[in-house]
Amino acid sequence: MRPLALVCLIAGVPLMAEPTNLLAVKDFANGLTGWRLAPGPADFATVEAEGQAVRLAPKDTNFGLDSAPLTVGADFDPAKAYVASAELKNEGLSQGIFAFSVCAYDAAGKRLIQMSAYNLATTTAAHDWVGKSLTFGKGTPRPLPEGTATVRLRFSFYDASGKPTGTVWVRNASVAEHDLGPFPDWPASILADVGDLQVRFERRSFWTLYRIDYQGTRLCLDRFGSHYGTVANFAGTGFIGSGHTENEDEQLLALALTVDGQPCPTPAEAYTCQRIELHKQSRLRALAVDTVVTVADNRIVEDVHLTAQEATKFNLIYHFMHPWTTEMSDYLAELPDGTPVRGTFDGDSKQKISQPVKWSAVYSQTLGMGAVTIVWDVPEDLPWQARYWDVPDRYRKHYFTTFMNAEVPVGRDLHYRVVTVPFAAPAADWPTKVAALVAANPRPTE
Repeated sequence: MRPLALVCLIAGVPLMAEPTNLLAVKDFANGLTGWRLAPGPADFATVEAEGQAVRLAPKDTNFGLDSAPLTVGADFDPAKAYVASAELKNEGLSQGIFAFSVCAYDAAGKRLIQMSAYNLATTTAAHDWVGKSLTFGKGTPRPLPEGTATVRLRFSFYDASGKPTGTVWVRNASVAEHDLGPFPDWPASILADVGDLQVRFERRSFWTLYRIDYQGTRLCLDRFGSHYGTVANFAGTGFIGSGHTENEDEQLLALALTVDGQPCPTPAEAYTCQRIELHKQSRLRALAVDTVVTVADNRIVEDVHLTAQEATKFNLIYHFMHPWTTEMSDYLAELPDGTPVRGTFDGDSKQKISQPVKWSAVYSQTLGMGAVTIVWDVPEDLPWQARYWDVPDRYRKHYFTTFMNAEVPVGRDLHYRVVTVPFAAPAADWPTKVAALVAANPRPTE
């Protein structure tokens, strides 16, 4: 039986005290005193709401407003984790982009990194106040660079021509300590050689897969931005989950790693083993997500239980994302009624299949290798689709798509499970190989 800790943590967590805002200047009660224009001029920043908010409206000049600095050793500890947040209202941009970010500087004032919490473009719809945040520091997906002396929040407008135009409001800027939960000492990633497979799990993507190699050949990308795992596209917000951090971080609640049957409370960076299993419990706002990834017997089993704690509208939810390399030239699938679907990838940026399937497969004519993904569990009464997004020079990305413009039923345990089996086969025989693998990997009887 799967533990109920995740549901309890979401539904019954006690109210905690508001974290301390570490910024020396937290608002605009004294105008822009304590804030830095980089660059100005100051008349593009109008203090409103009795000093609680600032209206930023540059015109034909790149513009930035920085918070007062937090200094390493005096204001914050680089051995801890932090969360930066602010509320923003977008009246719209007619040229250029806007970014809310966290910037780290060395002792000489040179910027070492700019970490984006929220971006706006001319295509972004205007919106009322929304809260945006990101985590940074030790044990987060955004560690501070070596040599960091100070950190500032930054609200900036930029256009390549030097002429951004738009209006964005800012209030309630904050930096506070962030609780990393029960896994602060896990490494940045875990590499596992398991039979003919090599996989990697990565902290930056909140512990999802990040590589599938078969017999030493890269079949599925290891490139940040080409994400694996589960992600939800929230109506009015966008993607949250997996490596998507542009709107809000996935909230990790529990992690457990087991290697060859032995628990590893403080995992190593690499293993050579016969079996590795990663169990993750996390939250995407009101969605509880319980994920188990098991690699053994030259196959990868991905198992997800999804529970909604409150009614939420979604544009869609993806499970089991697999960014197969662009060397994949062919696809093949079987629909629930037994109808085959077969085609080739040509980099047309379109979605292939977009139907429920019993299984689907990809194959590379040049590599002589491919992989089949067999569907073991899916709620029978709810719609879903298998898709391959054929993006030129990027990937042939597999998506298991659910809840398209729909709400997840509240309180119901929704179970999804697939097994992915890489293989090698001559080009003339690869469909026969796929059929044999499907027959050899039936749904287990529990």
